[in-house]
Amino acid sequence: MSTRMSPRNFFKYPVICDKRFWAPVVLSVAALGLSVQSRVFAQPASDSQKYDLLRRFAPEIWLAEGERYFPASLDWAFPYFNRVPRNGNWWLYTKQQLSSPSDGTLPVFRGDLNSAKTYAFWVPKATGNTDLVYFIYYPYNRGKELAYRVWGNHVGDWENVIVRLDETYQPQRIFLSQHDQDEIIKWPAITKHSTHPVVYSAWGSHGNYASVGEHAYEKTVLGTLSDLTSRGTRWDTWNSLEAFDYHNKSGLNGNSWPQWMEKDHGVYPGRVNTAASVAGDFNSDGSVGANNTAIGEGVMPASGPIYRWGNGKNGCGGAAKFYEAVSGECRLNDGPTGPIDKDVWTK
Repeated sequence: MSTRMSPRNFFKYPVICDKRFWAPVVLSVAALGLSVQSRVFAQPASDSQKYDLLRRFAPEIWLAEGERYFPASLDWAFPYFNRVPRNGNWWLYTKQQLSSPSDGTLPVFRGDLNSAKTYAFWVPKATGNTDLVYFIYYPYNRGKELAYRVWGNHVGDWENVIVRLDETYQPQRIFLSQHDQDEIIKWPAITKHSTHPVVYSAWGSHGNYASVGEHAYEKTVLGTLSDLTSRGTRWDTWNSLEAFDYHNKSGLNGNSWPQWMEKDHGVYPGRVNTAASVAGDFNSDGSVGANNTAIGEGVMPASGPIYRWGNGKNGCGGAAKFYEAVSGECRLNDGPTGPIDKDVWTK
């Protein structure tokens, strides 16, 4: 059985380190004739130990039966995208234009499980704990059908699994990213394959769950939408890790820190950051325009920071305005922010 709690509560309690706080407590315990056991901290991990721990506790992910939108490596997906300046930041737009807001047929959207990587980060916390953060990239997120239309599609999808270790590098809890809520489970309660937590990825939307079946995806004024998980294709993510030390901004096991993990501050290299300055560089659908050489290498996704990992929202007008107003969903939502802009690093 899983133990649910607010992610905010899960991460908010720091260890009180001020010895002035603990001194009277120790004296009171000693006066009662009780022994005081100090907390045991492991020695700082070497880079090889960090990689070994990331690999040891990486999840076994079951992709759903009939899944059409698989994960992929960024190296595989990037050639299908342009890196486009939009609204003061860098976005990824598909080189091929969508035929409609619900068009899920572009070849890149199928992903490529053979190339797929798990982007794994070693993240020490001020509490003495360490988070093992695993990010999975999917080129496309399929939304949910309601009133004969599919809502909440978006190009690009980042999901994550976090394993929290204690001061001795023993796992305590696991955090699973989902659409409308997140789930935190105590380590003994999660099913494991050897040392690897078993996680189920929902069909199309890729939310992570601890069990097979139907799960609440989102509650709307028209009813509750569901995620479905099943034992379709097993993916042993520890065999495809790209590992990094988050605070040191360095790679592990021969990897280099990637450009896409740099924060996008909205500064275009050699350009004035205004809408007029990029007019003609790209067309409204994200395809390359007549003046794109002014951006230079900026059209290449791997060349720098990325704020939004997919096309801008579409299919929000007309009768769809009501649904967007009550749910925040368009037929095509904005592409998601990437790992560097998630709150997993500071929780």
